[in-house]
Amino acid sequence: MVGDRTYWSLPGTDVPAPASPVVDLIQGYDEYVMSYSESKDELLDPDQARAAEPAYLHTVLLDGRVVGHWKHMATRTWVTVETAFDRALSTGEREAVDAAVESFGRFLGLSARWV
Repeated sequence: MVGDRTYWSLPGTDVPAPASPVVDLIQGYDEYVMSYSESKDELLDPDQARAAEPAYLHTVLLDGRVVGHWKHMATRTWVTVETAFDRALSTGEREAVDAAVESFGRFLGLSARWV
C-alpha cells in the first residue's frame, strides 16, 4: 500500500535499486510518464513545487521522480541538451545528469553537453 493504493508485483521480481542518484532522460511520449494515470502522481515529489507548464516536452527523472524537462538540438558533431529543472541540483545530481547526457550522446554517435 502506498497512500490509498495497493501495488502488486510478481514474487522474485525484486531488483536492487541502482546507486543513487540516477538520472534518466525520458522521451515526451514514453509510457512511463504518459500512461498509468492512476499512479502517475507517484512520479512527483510531494514536497516539490511544480511549474504550471513544463518548459520542454521531454522529462528528466531523478531516482524515478520528475525533477525537470529537457529538449535537444543536434548538429553534425554535437548534441546539446537544454534543461529546465524544478529545483537546484546537488553536485552528485549534476554528475548524474552528466552521465545521462553522455549516454544520450553515445546513443546518437555525437559528442554531448547540457545547459
